[in-house]
Amino acid sequence: MKFKQQFGMVCRRRRKATRLSQVRFGVNCNMDFGYYSRIERGQANWTIDIVERIANNFGVPVFQLFKEANDFKLTKKRKHK
Repeated sequence: MKFKQQFGMVCRRRRKATRLSQVRFGVNCNMDFGYYSRIERGQANWTIDIVERIANNFGVPVFQLFKEANDFKLTKKRKHK
């Protein structure tokens, strides 16, 4: 699994925990919801500026999202063993 897919899964999990739709979250991040949807599906090539907007809306530092995405990868590998 590519890192951008792992990152997208982390974003989806966090967004759903806030009970916001992709449309509402996209508006909160000042981006088109279609683009945000592609981020969650791991199909968008995001920039650090976009990641910073997402992190700010989740109320966490950027490194926290990257750490969770990396940890997500490790968790998935352990489950398959």
